[in-house]
Amino acid sequence: MKSIKSNFEKIAKSNPNLGSYPCLAKAVEGKKFSRKSLVKAYYELMPKDEYSRSESKEHINHLEYITNLAEEGENHTKNLFTQIENDIGMSYVRSSSFTLK
Repeated sequence: MKSIKSNFEKIAKSNPNLGSYPCLAKAVEGKKFSRKSLVKAYYELMPKDEYSRSESKEHINHLEYITNLAEEGENHTKNLFTQIENDIGMSYVRSSSFTLK
């Protein structure tokens, strides 16, 4: 959990225009975290009452999927955020006002 939180905080600090969920998704990408760790991190790091129970379940399932992906470099990251945008309708993920660091 400490690793997820510290990665999340680094990503959030480097990308202030990026929402909480995309920061968490990037923090766990390819790191092989257990579902239990993902659930704990999700409920600790996501703003309270921002997502419905069904949305939270979808997010956690998506986090479980992406944590088990092998890291494939920058193209994979672009595909990841496109998938997040398509899966949960977060149009702010792809914004020309920031660059993922």
